[in-house]
Amino acid sequence: MLSCLDSCRSPLREIVVTCYRRALAYPLYRKWKLCVCVHRDVVEILHLGRRAVLSCLLAIKHIIERDEQRHYLGRLYIDDYCVWIQHASDAKIASLAADLAKIRLAKSELGFSIDALESAL
Repeated sequence: MLSCLDSCRSPLREIVVTCYRRALAYPLYRKWKLCVCVHRDVVEILHLGRRAVLSCLLAIKHIIERDEQRHYLGRLYIDDYCVWIQHASDAKIASLAADLAKIRLAKSELGFSIDALESAL
């Protein structure tokens, strides 16, 4: 989401589909298993609670601030997320983690014909 300055206001499933599509379309490593691992890691971090999420956000902010062209992303997005997570309720974060853990995507849902591309390779 940060890479294209995009924001989503749609249901959680659509946000996950968008993240998978973007991760499979643009980066150097386009792996389905990597997307699934990232999804699982996000769920685990959310299960750990506010402190773990804040720690991850601060680590991301530190990485982004070292880049001359992307440091503004930290100010536009990460700072606000850091403030929000400190005031978010534990119940809301636990609910988000539970809802995110229930989401299972099939390759066919992304509209990329991944199965056909994999079999062609």
